[in-house]
Amino acid sequence: MKLKLSMLMVAAFVLVLSGAASGQDTVKSEKAVKKTKCQQKFESLDKAGAGSITLEDYMANGGCKRCSKKKAEKHFSARDKNGDGKIILDEYCPKKVRKAKSAKPAE
Repeated sequence: MKLKLSMLMVAAFVLVLSGAASGQDTVKSEKAVKKTKCQQKFESLDKAGAGSITLEDYMANGGCKRCSKKKAEKHFSARDKNGDGKIILDEYCPKKVRKAKSAKPAE
C-alpha cells in the first residue's frame, strides 16, 4: 500500500513540474487557436487554403455580398495593396488590428 501511495505522489510531482496539472499547455494552445473575426473571414474566403484570395475567390465565397461585379472589383483592388491580383492575410487584416485583438486579456 505504501509503495502505491509513493508512486502516486511521484507521478503527481512529475505532473506539477511539467505544468500539465496546472493546465498551462491547454491555455497556450487555446491562445494559439484564437483568431480574430477578420482572420476567420479571410480563411472562409480562401477555400483552397492557398494563403491568398483571388478576385474569383472573393466573389464566389461572399467577399462582397449584394455587390455588382464592378463594385466587388473595386473593394478587392482596395485591399490588394501590391496589385498582384491576390489578397494575402496582411492585406486583408491589417497587423495593427490583429495585434490589438490578440493583446486583449483572455476572459
